[in-house]
Amino acid sequence: MFKIYRSVEMWKDIRDFHEYVTTFTDFDDDDKLSQLLVRLEQYKWRMINLLSNPKRTPEEKAKAQNEKLEVEGVELSRFEQLSEEAKILSDVFELRVNEACDLILAGEAQKMHFEGLNRGLCAVVCYYDAHRLLAAVVRQMLKWDREDVPSQITEFLDGAFIHENMIKMLFQRLNTFTVQSVFALLQNPEVNGLGGSKHQKLLRNVIEETRTEIIQCISSICEFPGSHAVHISNYLFQLVKAAPPEKLSVGNLTAWVSLIKLTSSEVLSQEFTVPDATQVLTSMIGHIRNETDWADQALCGTLQLACAVSLKSIASSPSDHLGIENIKVDVERVIDRAIRNMAFHYLRQAIIKSEHFRFAHQFIIIDELLKQLVSYFPAKLMETERNSTDELNFLDDQKEAATPASTKKPDPRNQTVNLNDKVTAQLSTTDPTNNYDSALSNYENFLRCFVDLYEMQVTDYVHQRMPKTYRERELQEQIEESSMSFSTERSIELCRLLERARLPNHHVVHSVAYLELCAAVCKNQLTAGLLFDIFSRELSGPDTYGWESLTGALKGYDRLYREQKSVTNSRFGQNQTVSMSTSFQQSQNNQSLNINLRPGDKIKIPAQELSGLVAWLRMATKVAQFNERAATRFSDDPSWTMCAAAASLSTSSVPLALKAALIDLLTSVARLKQTAPRIWHVIHQNQLCYVEGDRLRGLQEELEMRECIEKQYDVSLAFVKLMTTLLMHRSLPEYATPFIKFVTQSILGHFLFRSYNNVVQMWELAEWSLRATNALLEHGIVEPRSVASDDIHIAVLTQCLNDTPMFRSITRVIMEDCQAHNDPHVTRQAPSSDAALIALRIMSRAIVLHPALRSCARVTSSDILVASIPSLIFCPIISASQCTLLDLVFHYLHMADDYPVHSLYAARILRDVMATRGAVETKMLEILRTRKSAPSHVRAIRIAICSNSIQYTIDDSLSKEEDTDNPHFARGETARLVLETLSEAIDSHVTRCRNRVTDTNNICYYLLAFRPSYANTKELYKTDDSFTGLHYVLHIIEQFVKSKQPFNLPFSALLEPAFRLMQRLVSISCPFSQPVLCFMRSSNIIEQLTTSPFICSALTLENARDNTYAQGIFAVRRMIVGYILHFSAVEISAMLTTGHYTRPEKLYRALLESSSLVAEYAQDDIEEDVNTTLASRASGSKDHPNLLFSLLRRATVPRKNELVYPNLVHFDVAKLHELFDACLTTNIYGVAQYDVLYLNRLMRREIDAVYTDSSEMKYVQKELESVLEYCTEINASLLSESASERIVSGCTALLNVFSVFAPVNFFSNRMQLVIFRDACYVLIEMCSGVGGASLVSACQTFHRLVLTVTKLAQVEKIIG
Repeated sequence: MFKIYRSVEMWKDIRDFHEYVTTFTDFDDDDKLSQLLVRLEQYKWRMINLLSNPKRTPEEKAKAQNEKLEVEGVELSRFEQLSEEAKILSDVFELRVNEACDLILAGEAQKMHFEGLNRGLCAVVCYYDAHRLLAAVVRQMLKWDREDVPSQITEFLDGAFIHENMIKMLFQRLNTFTVQSVFALLQNPEVNGLGGSKHQKLLRNVIEETRTEIIQCISSICEFPGSHAVHISNYLFQLVKAAPPEKLSVGNLTAWVSLIKLTSSEVLSQEFTVPDATQVLTSMIGHIRNETDWADQALCGTLQLACAVSLKSIASSPSDHLGIENIKVDVERVIDRAIRNMAFHYLRQAIIKSEHFRFAHQFIIIDELLKQLVSYFPAKLMETERNSTDELNFLDDQKEAATPASTKKPDPRNQTVNLNDKVTAQLSTTDPTNNYDSALSNYENFLRCFVDLYEMQVTDYVHQRMPKTYRERELQEQIEESSMSFSTERSIELCRLLERARLPNHHVVHSVAYLELCAAVCKNQLTAGLLFDIFSRELSGPDTYGWESLTGALKGYDRLYREQKSVTNSRFGQNQTVSMSTSFQQSQNNQSLNINLRPGDKIKIPAQELSGLVAWLRMATKVAQFNERAATRFSDDPSWTMCAAAASLSTSSVPLALKAALIDLLTSVARLKQTAPRIWHVIHQNQLCYVEGDRLRGLQEELEMRECIEKQYDVSLAFVKLMTTLLMHRSLPEYATPFIKFVTQSILGHFLFRSYNNVVQMWELAEWSLRATNALLEHGIVEPRSVASDDIHIAVLTQCLNDTPMFRSITRVIMEDCQAHNDPHVTRQAPSSDAALIALRIMSRAIVLHPALRSCARVTSSDILVASIPSLIFCPIISASQCTLLDLVFHYLHMADDYPVHSLYAARILRDVMATRGAVETKMLEILRTRKSAPSHVRAIRIAICSNSIQYTIDDSLSKEEDTDNPHFARGETARLVLETLSEAIDSHVTRCRNRVTDTNNICYYLLAFRPSYANTKELYKTDDSFTGLHYVLHIIEQFVKSKQPFNLPFSALLEPAFRLMQRLVSISCPFSQPVLCFMRSSNIIEQLTTSPFICSALTLENARDNTYAQGIFAVRRMIVGYILHFSAVEISAMLTTGHYTRPEKLYRALLESSSLVAEYAQDDIEEDVNTTLASRASGSKDHPNLLFSLLRRATVPRKNELVYPNLVHFDVAKLHELFDACLTTNIYGVAQYDVLYLNRLMRREIDAVYTDSSEMKYVQKELESVLEYCTEINASLLSESASERIVSGCTALLNVFSVFAPVNFFSNRMQLVIFRDACYVLIEMCSGVGGASLVSACQTFHRLVLTVTKLAQVEKIIG
């Protein structure tokens, strides 16, 4: 037999090591630096041999065959499950047995977090995660700034990682460690280490993340290659030379990117880190000269391009120290060879468009290469453009020469119309576009390298839809930062490149590429302002393209299409003459062209012309998104009328791509509040959507006749984005109904019944139509007037609350997203994720408005029909499945860590459904039980309230904003809502059952896995039961006890809800109060709480200057103290009932004996107390304060300033009270609060409707601010009053218990008599400041105290 102790090298310790290194910052502390070096040496072998394990010795292999194992003192037979699983892991991964056992034990501890996975499968995930963490440590250390870290660290890094062998090892791991290889290893029948879809998804994520870390390690080493630069570069050249001409693998691409980085001027200019830079360049020149050694000559061309740029950059540096003049090479010749080898084409197609090109460091390398090319080779680029232009012109001449002679005769059905050389429209039944596929197009490819690079990750800037993962955010931030270079503040050379786009002498192919370049790099205000100025006539000049060119083109096409429409609609169908002005500037040519059009003629825009128009519009759209001046000019400039022209042209039968670009331009202009009315006007005036009879026309016809047939919905997608933008301004014109119906009925209502070519576009269309619907619901207010007039938002809300196509589409979107989570091949968020989030938000909003809509319908006698909440939530979404919206809610709660914002709205739906009156809870419980998935439901609640991953403080909860997408806020708010929902379920159950403690049919008890058979026993769970939500609630309270400053805990917002839930569970009205109390008693929580210093903090208000939310935090402190007093009362009652006196005596003394700590907290109030006639007689006041009496005396917190109702002139006081009543909708910490945001919306709506005089607005604004401030003061007062009630409730509960069990044997009768007598005086003093339920409770307690005093006095008299 041999012994196995817990490993010091596997998952848990490696995780701690990762946390230690990645957060280490004390490089100036010698002691801590020494500790760091020791730990680095401990893990050095594993870090320089990633994904490898120390080889087992023959003795260790022999020991593994022994019959007995001893794990931390416990003997296990080799045939027991643990040792068998450890042996399998040891053989598969060549681990030592102790390490394998450590992984099995780690898997046992972690399996509670992974439904359906046993500990062996969890151990496999932990093993690969350990290596991922080690790779992340290496990457983090290589990222340390060499100038900031001590020399010892630099020496360690250079010796351990900066050498050729490390690079070779990393590339070997990158090529062999793949998802396929790992799955093949684990699928071996003798191993059986690959689980189902969930396990495969976890492994896939870990493997891909590990490979990503390896790639970044290689890049970091090549950034500081040191003295090994030559050897590393030669090895990298071997890899890229052997790269096949087919698609690059991840290893080939990584080698190429690393080689470009290593040979760049930025790296080679590091005098002290790269001492042999000249040799690197010399070696590089030798490799690129011999092109026959390369498997792909175009790949060689890219390195030739990089070499030329590096040489030129170093030669141009004023601090050149490399002796580059000794390198005999003609840079111009090198770059010529690079261009001839089609380097630009290869960069676009093989590098930038590679599926492996998706990291920020890769983007930086190519972006810098292209920018340096612009800076150092402007003449060469101009020469390249001329050559490409000649090539394209030659192809044009060939095309013209090849035109058959028979076509030279004019045909009235095939004519070309030139509008001032700016617009070309062709009337034709065919599309004779030129074919440039045979052209090299070097210059076009150069320009489009920028385009493809900056369009790697498209972000919607209007609505700030940011990437989801960390690496996506990092890449997007880098793209935005790099785009700043295209501004006068950063680079004049790049600005000149953009300025060339306005010149008219480019070939059309280059002109389109220039415009797309401008659109791609326009990602910030500086670049947008530059582009707007470049194309403005006052700056660009009369002989260049400008915004007038775009406007003229749009107007010209609009006239042409309108004339074609009038001919088509001609009554007699005869030829007509169309007179068109060729000039969009009346000061220039006033010619006109007479065009004979016949009915049936179709206008077909040539592909080049269409590409140019779309590129123009895309650039204008991007400029308007980032530059308010441009958006305003596009909207309001009377000489341009660009938006009117765009809206008018979008009603014609133009190509779908052009129509979508036109609507996108309107969307970018509509983002400003001052321009939105103009956009509403132009789309209404031009009838983009209108009703004719009972039928929707306009875009509806486009959708049915063109998009549905082609299964491509670019126009509909652009339009729903436009409507979302307009609806977000919350200003709805009276003619908006057709536009909204198109979004809600035509798009969203029929979403399920259409076919799509592109799945991503399908979900994008669903998302934006849902966003528009949600914006409408948030804008609309449910009130009798709007219900009586059947406003559009009421109609949409009614559809959401009935079994309509819209409701089915919304719920189906949510269902599809949940199903996508189970796909093992999806390693990131599914395309349906964003759409499902908005769908959840809509359902949450609709359920909240459900009672108000029904109430208003009754008041106005409206014929609106609204389904009940159970029929919406508990009915199957589709007939083929029993899945309901309730099942989807629990699915998202189960995914709270991965989808925090989704889970927030799921929790809100659960809370609002539970708050519905009637038998909803009983029906919900019945449905959940029929699923036979109780462990899954329990696990969902447990995950939702697990505090390990929550960062949500009490300050965050008090300052929360509505519908935020902050994941930290959403994760914490989800846990808070779930805790409050469970508490409210108990409250409603008690009310419904009228305190019948035998009824265990409650949703809270079900979700916490309470067994009805355990009610009124001392056992709550069996020993082998899995953790439940109650374990995590107790964990929150335990962390509260251990912390010296509990409100500084990262999850401090969950403290009050956790205490409130436990208080409900231990109350005598709960049938499980006894086992729950025993569950708490196992950790001695109640005694620790009662004796903790925190309970005294409820005696003194925090300094408001130290905390903005001091008053709110003080109220929450007092609430928690009230719960602690309740715990003490229940514990004392239970212990004394069973004849136990030791623990009750400790609690008695903690509450009733004088305390210096209490005296310290109460000292300020004692000095200010002038009325002590009654209190001075109490043993717990003034000279001898005790905790209980001090809390009673300070149960109420007097306001320093009385609430003063604002002085109102412009608002009706009576109606304002009605608004206040309508806003009493929110709830925080179990206290009803006025929704200040909603009140602000209501009042601003009234202001916008009544006041238009700007001179009055400032006075109205002041009144509005005073009303909102008054509302916040009321909220604070309500919170304080509720805290006082809970303090009073806790104190009176204790006094009642003391009275019931008096006299006790550990105090003398005389002392108890004094205590109860003084308690009467304190109660009398306290009653003067309370009212309502607190006063009733205090009076009842006072009556019981008087009876107790009488009884004790009689006993004392008899004894005496």
